[in-house]
Amino acid sequence: KFSNSNWKLVQLDGLAHAKPRGDQTQIALLLGVLIGEGFVAVEARDAAEVKEVGSAVLTFARGLGVERTAMRRSRSIVELADKNDWSAVRKEWDEVLPDVQQGMKQLQSEKLSQLVSLGGWLRGARALTALILQQYSAETAELLRQPVLLDRFENQLGKIDANGSVSKMQSGITKMRV
Repeated sequence: KFSNSNWKLVQLDGLAHAKPRGDQTQIALLLGVLIGEGFVAVEARDAAEVKEVGSAVLTFARGLGVERTAMRRSRSIVELADKNDWSAVRKEWDEVLPDVQQGMKQLQSEKLSQLVSLGGWLRGARALTALILQQYSAETAELLRQPVLLDRFENQLGKIDANGSVSKMQSGITKMRV
């Protein structure tokens, strides 16, 4: 639906230069946001941004102890982006999140894995909002309505010790329902 959109307008300047800081909860959320930003960079066919975001993903993954699983696709993504093989880059990037989540499960960090998913979904929702605003229609705006995902994330967040970041996410989900 958005193949003719200006994906470069959806990109977040400077996100690829973010540094891991805070506790593991914050790092996991930001890792998810970065993975989501990688999808945007791929759709924008921005090879330089794909490389920068990919490097940032590795840095954040290292902060959570799953760099090796994230690194598996890194070289391939860079090589394919250099060749402008965007279909193949997208296929490789599609596997980054599952690889990171699998690495976290192996480290018995299921809760952090869920936070990575939440961060990615939030970045995706923001990107989708920007795309819809480029060519608004009631039909495309309906894509933002995702109550089942809100239920899932709300349930997952309820299983995590509520620190500042988790509390903010819980509050944000409540606001999104309104």
